[in-house]
Amino acid sequence: MPMTCDTARDHLDAWALGALDDEDGRALESHLASCDACSKLADAASADAHAVALAVPMRAASSSLKARVLASASVLADIGRRQRPSSRWWGAAAAALLLVSAGGMSWGAVLQTRVDDLQSTNARVGAQATAQTNELATVHTQIRQADDQRVNLISDLQDQGKAIDILARPDTRQAQLRGTTAAPQATGSYAWSSASSQGLLVAGNLPPPPDGQLYELWFVYERAWVSGGVLEVDSYGRGMLLVSDIDRGDDPGALLGFAVTLEPVVRFEDRAGATVMSGLR
Repeated sequence: MPMTCDTARDHLDAWALGALDDEDGRALESHLASCDACSKLADAASADAHAVALAVPMRAASSSLKARVLASASVLADIGRRQRPSSRWWGAAAAALLLVSAGGMSWGAVLQTRVDDLQSTNARVGAQATAQTNELATVHTQIRQADDQRVNLISDLQDQGKAIDILARPDTRQAQLRGTTAAPQATGSYAWSSASSQGLLVAGNLPPPPDGQLYELWFVYERAWVSGGVLEVDSYGRGMLLVSDIDRGDDPGALLGFAVTLEPVVRFEDRAGATVMSGLR
């Protein structure tokens, strides 16, 4: 029998979304061909269905979501075939299902886009923070290096002041040291003030000490050699050593002169290395 306007209007949303079965679809289209009022409503329903599709960016739904939608539509189709008198609510239910599914897919796409944007922003902020941390670490390193240089400079200036004070004392005496066959180019001098119990060794042209060895100053007495300390040299073979309060031990006898030897860093005797410079007082 021909479809009435009420029945046709109940089916319009499902028809516009393509969810109406073939029999009802043919009956509705036959009715629309002869009813201008329902035909205008059908045009509006089609426009609304198109607007839903264009409301958000198009994204492909996941295979699991597609399967759930198709399974739900199949169940509703079976119910519609078994319960023909309920065709009005079937059309509305099918339309609602597709609208909810389309909205879910669209909103999921929007959320995914926002998550992607947030992850991109987090990655960018993280990269900037890492770069700033590295720059800050570099600045801290430079500050520590500058502070170390300042401390070394102050120490050098203080040593130079002490050296000048020793050399300027009226009772200061000096002895020259000359290189031996172990270091023939080496030269040096030792100045000391008996009143202040301080001395100063200045050396030059000393070769770099081998690995595991160092230069050491000695006071040569009649019965003993007494260490005056380790002499550090720069890349040019120059070195300066301030000496004070030497422990001579038990009556070493008269002071005969001075010597610089090349000693192992770890040794079991007081003096074990070769003499590289020596001089009488």
